[in-house]
Amino acid sequence: MDFNLISVLVFLLTFVPGYLCLNIIDYLLLNGGKSQLEKITQGILISVLIWMPFFIFPIFSEQKAILFNFAIETSMRNENIDHERIVDAIKAGLCIYASVLGVSVIMGIFFGRIRRCKKVDNIFRCITSRDRHKTVPLRFFTEYIFSTVRIINSSGKYEGILAGTPDRPNVSEDPNAFDVAIMLYNTKIIDGSHEKDLCPVSLFYVRDITHIEMIKRRTKAIPSQKGKKEAKTRE
Repeated sequence: MDFNLISVLVFLLTFVPGYLCLNIIDYLLLNGGKSQLEKITQGILISVLIWMPFFIFPIFSEQKAILFNFAIETSMRNENIDHERIVDAIKAGLCIYASVLGVSVIMGIFFGRIRRCKKVDNIFRCITSRDRHKTVPLRFFTEYIFSTVRIINSSGKYEGILAGTPDRPNVSEDPNAFDVAIMLYNTKIIDGSHEKDLCPVSLFYVRDITHIEMIKRRTKAIPSQKGKKEAKTRE
């Protein structure tokens, strides 16, 4: 057995849970554009935080004892290790490692979700002076989803409920590089003092929008066509 290779492999695997948790958080927060140094540093710190409770608290005591004895034997270069002890060590390692991966996924989802709450976001911004929204348009699309907005582009002025937004953090850095669009529900054309219904759902490319503003705060839900028909029937 090449014990040096096993040691290096185990060392590298200890950082996987941290990077898994970090990627889940970044995915939920649409947080891209980090430098490689920042990712490495955050991944190592999160890995340490995840592994720490497994060493401090008396959990998986039997599995840890098996791995500890196996580590002592391998460090002494004992070539005559029983195959059963190797299998037991592998089982114990997989049991602990699977639990750590599960904790990293739960932590990633939890912190990713809670970080999106406005109160928690304000606390983080006060402490770190960093905004999780990379651009102003992304903040607008995130905060005013399902709100009534007014947009102006080259073809006119429109109002509707903001039902779908881009999911890219760099939507305003180079808007001509890709065809991203927003979706408006119950769209109306604003022509002077007159309003005219356009269609239930409309798409507008971000690169063509010259102005966007919120008119009315978000609604609880967007009524479906079926729901609207049932409401008319009741009337």
